[in-house]
Amino acid sequence: MGKVRIPGLAADFRVPRSWPAPTDSWLRRNAFWQPPDGWVPIPGLPPAPAGWAFWQPNQQWERSNPELYRRANRWLRAANVLGWAMLAAFAIRIPFALIGNAAMLWPLGVAWVTLAVAALACLIVREVLRVRATRAAMIQVAQLAAAERERRLVREYQQYLRDA
Repeated sequence: MGKVRIPGLAADFRVPRSWPAPTDSWLRRNAFWQPPDGWVPIPGLPPAPAGWAFWQPNQQWERSNPELYRRANRWLRAANVLGWAMLAAFAIRIPFALIGNAAMLWPLGVAWVTLAVAALACLIVREVLRVRATRAAMIQVAQLAAAERERRLVREYQQYLRDA
């Protein structure tokens, strides 16, 4: 089981165990197409596990779809702001620790922990939103790819009949 990366494609093809790696041209012609359960490229090969995701977004996916992640990235910016506030609370706490003012250490410690938990929560929300957006977009792209593949196969078959 491995991945095949094609330059210019925003997703990698996940090759099921014991399958041969597809060619560059096949991947480009069938980009984002999700074969149906039970489909095999060569007779005699075991089918991919049911529900197998053949395409996995790569780093280029997020760079080429920034609008898709706008909502999720707001949570990332919030986590960054909270991180800077944590750093400030920690820095403010240092002088009080050095002079031994315990009365200020506790509230600043509570503030630091609260900010840390809030930042972590923002990161979790961001990741959930990012995964959901990616999943929805991949489903939509797979549907478009299937329709385009179907049109291409019909055109190729019609061309074959004209040539025969």
